[in-house]
Amino acid sequence: YDEKVIKIVKELTQRIKSELIVDWYRSEQSKAKVRSIIKRILRKHKFKKDSKIIELIFKQIEEIYKNYPLVA
Repeated sequence: YDEKVIKIVKELTQRIKSELIVDWYRSEQSKAKVRSIIKRILRKHKFKKDSKIIELIFKQIEEIYKNYPLVA
């Protein structure tokens, strides 16, 4: 994989995990916060603003971390 992509994924994982609370995926405010984190990190790494990419990443995060605080 491209080193830049690996760096972005690691940063996203670290930031998202630090922000999640129990049942985060049920709260619109928490979902908005996660999307904001995704946008900031992508912007930081000079990715063009693309709502499809943001939603794809969000859906993956939602699926992987749906029960995160309870599992960890």
